[in-house]
Amino acid sequence: MLNVVVTGTSLKGRYRLSRFPLPHNGMGKVWTARDTSLDRPVIVKFVNPAMMDVDSLRRFRREALLTAQLDHPGVPAVYDLGEHEGVPYVVLQKIDGITLTDLVAEQGSLPIGWVASIGAQISSILLAARDIGLVHRDIKPSNVMLQRSGAVKVLDFGLAVLRDDERYSRITQTGQSLGTVGYMAPEQILGAPTDHRTDLYGLGATLYDLLTGRPPFDDPTTITTLRNQLDSPPPRPGQLRPEIPTVLDDLVHALLAIRPEDRPAGADDVYAALGPLAHDLPPIPGVLDDTAGPVQTYAAILGRVPPQARCAVISPTRHTESSV
Repeated sequence: MLNVVVTGTSLKGRYRLSRFPLPHNGMGKVWTARDTSLDRPVIVKFVNPAMMDVDSLRRFRREALLTAQLDHPGVPAVYDLGEHEGVPYVVLQKIDGITLTDLVAEQGSLPIGWVASIGAQISSILLAARDIGLVHRDIKPSNVMLQRSGAVKVLDFGLAVLRDDERYSRITQTGQSLGTVGYMAPEQILGAPTDHRTDLYGLGATLYDLLTGRPPFDDPTTITTLRNQLDSPPPRPGQLRPEIPTVLDDLVHALLAIRPEDRPAGADDVYAALGPLAHDLPPIPGVLDDTAGPVQTYAAILGRVPPQARCAVISPTRHTESSV
């Protein structure tokens, strides 16, 4: 089995694995590898041999299929799907970057322009997801990477669901966590139906983290965190960082509304609000510096709002009582 892999293990005579797997907290093992046919680095993600039950195998394949369906520069490309010694694997685009979790741990709160840029790019990915009826359900800093170009990638579609597709929604109901405490929307906590506004909540929590350098809910126990998520939104980020523009403070507050109907209507509205703020992008030491060349993020940095985006003003939602 692949618990011990020697240097140079080859898959299909094409993908040559590195010596050791990467640190990874998901259901599989992740390796860097070399695609010898196209002479490029790739990532190979295996099912953990200790989790080779039918449900885990179906979820693993499902994640690969959903990721492949979302054709967007902000989603890692899926190159191949295969099996080695009875263990399934997927071959993915290798991302040269840093997770937002690690970025905040190293840098603290980020410049306003970078927060807006990252948020606008995530919004454009969520727009593409909504077009095919996909809900990610686990948007959080550790599932987003900032590349050295300044572009963003959203990772890990292990909890994603497709609207009205029972083949996928049934799989997620067995032995699978709802999401991530502190970032999953209240409707996920309650086991209620989810839609695109569920991902907007995760985006709001992620923006909060980037703006303040701390999670929106930072309670000592899981139970108190979940209870607070259901009872009231967190303090406004502007209370912790007064220089945050009012429009951004209002937007994050609205995204973190307890009731889905109190959040912005869609990612297009969020994109339209964040786009004008995505400027003044200073170097980020050790991540993006003056020697890295021009920033090459898609759409958001260039200030291009998607045609379907409605330039509506995001009204702050001040609903603070639990709806449950």
